[in-house]
Amino acid sequence: MASSFCHAVVAAIGLGILPASEALADWSVLGERDGMGQGAQGCTTIGGAQACLVLRCDGDGLGWAMSLPEMPEDGDLGVSLEIGGGTYSLDMTISGAVASTGFVARRDDDLVEALGRGVLATVGLDRGRIASFPLPLKGSSRALAQAESLCRDSGQDKAEEDRPVPGQPSDRFVPMFGGEASSEDLSRAAVLLADQLEVIGPDGILSVTRLPVSEGTALLAIETGPSTELYGPSGSAVTLAIVEDGAAWQIAQQVGTIIWADTANTTDGWPDLWMQQVRGVDMPFGLWRWTGAGYAHVKNVDP
Repeated sequence: MASSFCHAVVAAIGLGILPASEALADWSVLGERDGMGQGAQGCTTIGGAQACLVLRCDGDGLGWAMSLPEMPEDGDLGVSLEIGGGTYSLDMTISGAVASTGFVARRDDDLVEALGRGVLATVGLDRGRIASFPLPLKGSSRALAQAESLCRDSGQDKAEEDRPVPGQPSDRFVPMFGGEASSEDLSRAAVLLADQLEVIGPDGILSVTRLPVSEGTALLAIETGPSTELYGPSGSAVTLAIVEDGAAWQIAQQVGTIIWADTANTTDGWPDLWMQQVRGVDMPFGLWRWTGAGYAHVKNVDP
C-alpha cells in the first residue's frame, strides 16, 4: 500500500500535479499587518510551502491574489477553480511572488458564493510546474463574509471618498424613476397596489420604472401618490416589486422616493439600490442590498 502511494505521488509530480500534503487552518480574515491588505485567505501546503488564494481589498477596492511555492516569471497566469461541478476563471497578472487581478462583480460574485458554500476547490494553473492542487474551503463562508464587509466599509464602498455617488455624472447609476415601463407593467402595478390607489383616487399618480435583471426577470420601482394620509409629509412613496415570467409580487413598500440602481455592485445579478426620501445634495443615501429573498438596508452614506 505504501509503495503504491509513493508511485502515485511520483507520477503526479511528473504530471505537474502536486498533492497537498497538509491543509492549514480554516480560512481566515486578514488584517493590514498581513501585507496583503484586508481580506480573507485560504491556504494549503504543497511540499512544505504554502499556496494561498486571497480575496483582498486595498486602495483600489476588492481584488484577488494568489501566492504559490513556485510562481512563474512575470506575465499572465490563467487560474481556474472547480467547485461543486462549476468552473470559474480568473486571469491574473504576475508581479514577483504574487499574482493578482481586480474584482469584477458580474464575474466574481458567483465565485465568492461557490467558495462559501463549497467543501473543496480544485485550482488549475495554465503556467508553471504546479498544474493543479486542491484547496480546502472549510471556514470560507464566514471569512469571506467578514472580509467583504470590511472591504466594503473601508475600501470599495467609500462612496464619499473614492467613487461617484448617485446624482453625479456616471454610467454606473441607473435612475429608478421617470416611468420607463410598458403598459403591461403599469397594469401589474395597478393590481399590486389596488388598495392604495383606491384611497388616492382617480387623480393620483402611478409611475413605474423597469430594470431588467435577467431574461424574464425584472425589478419594478412603483411610485404612487399624492396622499399624506398614506405616505405622510412627502405625499408619495415607492414600492419595489419583482416581475418573473409574467408574474409580479411586492418585496418592499415605502422604501424611498428617489432610487438609483448601482450596476457596479450586484448580488446574484441584483444591483445595490441607493435611496433618498427627497433628492438633494444634503440628503444621505440609504444603501440597500439583495439578500436572496428581497432587499435589506446595509448602511447610510452621506453625499
